[in-house]
Amino acid sequence: WRHTYKGDLERLKADLPTALAAKVVAVTPVKMLERQASIEAYVRRHNVKRFVAIDDAVYSFDEGLPWLVVSGPLGLSDPKTIQALRDALG
Repeated sequence: WRHTYKGDLERLKADLPTALAAKVVAVTPVKMLERQASIEAYVRRHNVKRFVAIDDAVYSFDEGLPWLVVSGPLGLSDPKTIQALRDALG
């Protein structure tokens, strides 16, 4: 997504279901650190208390991160990913 949307938050939100788009507040930049490090740096810099990150590259993250939703091969079209996201958002 970071390459497809190139940090264009409004374009990303326009392609998401309205309820989900309302919860999206930021994207990591195209030129970034490793995926996990980039997310953690953003969270620290902006003093984020609660968040969920969606990614399809489970190999790019430490195991057991409570804030990570790993998407299936179909992304947000995958019912399992949708359910995992719903669970994470509570």
